[in-house]
Amino acid sequence: MATPENNHPSKNWKKDAFSDFIHSMDRLFGDKPIKGLLQSMDDFFATASMEKTFPVELTEKESAYVVIAKLPGISREQIELEFYSQTLFISISHHELEMVENESKGIFKKHSSTRRLSHSVGFAKPVMGEHIKANHRNGLLEIIVPKLKGKRIQIIE
Repeated sequence: MATPENNHPSKNWKKDAFSDFIHSMDRLFGDKPIKGLLQSMDDFFATASMEKTFPVELTEKESAYVVIAKLPGISREQIELEFYSQTLFISISHHELEMVENESKGIFKKHSSTRRLSHSVGFAKPVMGEHIKANHRNGLLEIIVPKLKGKRIQIIE
C-alpha cells in the first residue's frame, strides 16, 4: 500500500535527479572516447617523465648511503654531480651532431641536439657532503655518501 509520503512528487523528483546524475557520470567516464583520452594523457605524462630521468637506486647502510645510477652509453665527461643541503644532484648532458653532405646535389644538412637528464636524491639523515666519492664503470655510476655520526643520548630516570 502506497503511503502519501512515498508518493510525494518532490521525493520522486530527487530520486530521478540523482539517478540521472549517476547515469550521466557513468556515461561520461565509461564511454570509449573518454577512456582513450584519459589513457592518452596518462601515457603522455608517464613517457614525458621517463625521458627526463634515469634509473637510480638508493641503499642505506650503517655508515653511508650508496647511490647507483644506471647510465649505459654515457661517458664520465657527460656526468655532473653537485651536492647542496642534504640533496645530491646527478645531471647528464648528451649532445648529438648529425651531418649529411651530398656535393653532387648541393645538399648540406646539419642537425645538432642536446638533451639534459637529471635526478635528485634527498637524504633523511645528515651526511658529510665534503667526503662524497663517485666511481663510473661499465655504465654504472656508484656514489658513496657518508653519514654524519650523531651522538646517542642516554635517558636517565
